Amino acid sequence: MDVDALLRAWAEDALWIKKQSGFISTQLHRAVGDSYLFVNYAVWEAVKHFRWAFTHPDFRNAIAGRRLHPGQLQYPRKRISHGSSY
Repeated sequence: MDVDALLRAWAEDALWIKKQSGFISTQLHRAVGDSYLFVNYAVWEAVKHFRWAFTHPDFRNAIAGRRLHPGQLQYPRKRISHGSSY
């Protein structure tokens, strides 16, 4: 895994995401040791803001050119806080 490329891509995406309506904060966490597990924890005012940002054509186009391998990118699928689901 190219960790440097992942960190660069996350930083580029974060620049755009941070300008979106409803965005509050984001943090990228890496598992301990030599793990390649990363978790992006983002806080939004409402689920509608999260959905809008991640389905926006500009964001979709930005990530479309990246080569992802199976399991590299996953979105929340279960019901989470406040009864909202993604």
